[in-house]
Amino acid sequence: MKRFAILVLAALSLATPSCTTASVDAGYLNLELGGDIGYARGATNVSARAPVEQGLGLGSDVGSPYGRIELVNDNGLVGTGMFASGFLYDNQGTGTLMASYGNITAGTPIRSDFKILNAKVGVFLSFDIAGLVFIRPGIAADMFLPDMTVETTQLTPRLTETIDDPGGVPLPYIQVGLDTGVVAGFIEVGYLPLKTKDLNLGSEYDVESETLDIEAMVKVRPAPHVELFAGYRLFKLSLEGRLQQDTVDIDIDLSGFMIGGGVHW
Repeated sequence: MKRFAILVLAALSLATPSCTTASVDAGYLNLELGGDIGYARGATNVSARAPVEQGLGLGSDVGSPYGRIELVNDNGLVGTGMFASGFLYDNQGTGTLMASYGNITAGTPIRSDFKILNAKVGVFLSFDIAGLVFIRPGIAADMFLPDMTVETTQLTPRLTETIDDPGGVPLPYIQVGLDTGVVAGFIEVGYLPLKTKDLNLGSEYDVESETLDIEAMVKVRPAPHVELFAGYRLFKLSLEGRLQQDTVDIDIDLSGFMIGGGVHW
């Protein structure tokens, strides 16, 4: 994977583009959080996971800002490019814990406050087929910045547990799409299983994870340099193991549909 990243970066730095296209889009993303979260403070295992819907009160849809920037250098048969996209999930809820969460025991009424910022920046090679279809393999830095706080509502003093450790992976992905000029679209899929033991981070970090990131979009260009889009985004993260003195067992997904518009040239 490192060799592939080096090759892509070298292609971007050495290419002399004959034509550069760019798009800047922004819109509204309707996100829903699903899955389960287990968190044990100072323990070697998680006894059970708390469902985010019933246990943490976070089952409702939430509106989120979304943005994407893409640049493509068309060099004929093989082009190069880069992109950046991101969204923010911010939701609050109340519930009763169905499993222990840190030092808060099961059956305790709680209030939860979850903020999750996802930012993805990637580079790619672009292979054009008949001037309409494109295939773009690449690698991205997919960053996951959580701020997850759970606190009791009926205990004195209140107990609070927070997970705010930033994470990120070098995510291999492939994008396949079609561009007729007036109508364009793509589906982008990235996936990476990872074991921290393979990265030699020390005994404090012993985690196995899986990251799946899917982004799909259809664009319509009703006027020169103007485009409207509709799409879908899925970000799925599984994380199990020890982080320093604590143990986590997380299996969550953020998904939803998006609409918006932007400029293209």
